[in-house]
Amino acid sequence: MMENDQSFKRLRFNPGETIFEEGDTGLVAYMISFGKVKLTRGVEGSKSHTLAEVGAGETIGELALFDDRPRMAKAVAMTATEVIEIAYDEFHQRLGVMDPIMKGIVLLMIKRVRHFTDEVIEEKSDRKIPPHA
Repeated sequence: MMENDQSFKRLRFNPGETIFEEGDTGLVAYMISFGKVKLTRGVEGSKSHTLAEVGAGETIGELALFDDRPRMAKAVAMTATEVIEIAYDEFHQRLGVMDPIMKGIVLLMIKRVRHFTDEVIEEKSDRKIPPHA
C-alpha cells in the first residue's frame, strides 16, 4: 500500500538516533519500512521503561494523530531504520472516510491504551504519573 506510494516521505535513521521525543506534538506518524525501533516512557526522577520494540510493517506515533495529545513515548532507532512519514493532513483525510461508530470505538481504545500505559509505568516505577494535557 504505502510502501509503493512515492507521495509519502521516507526518512532514514541510524542506530541510536531519536525519531521523536515523549511529549512532542504529534504532527506525523511513521510506518517502519525496515529496521527496529524502541519505544520508551520516562518518569521524572526514575529510569525510562521500554514499552515495545517494533519493526517492519508496524506504525509508531499514530496515537497522537488520533487524539491530538502529546506523544506518550520516545522512539529511538535500534538498527538502521527507514520509515514512511504519514502527515497529519493525510492521516485525517483517510480517517474522515471512516464510519463514525468505528472512529468512536478507535478513539475509546486509544484513550484506554494511554490510561493502561500510565498505570503500568506507575507500577514499574512506583511513582505517580501526572495526567496528559
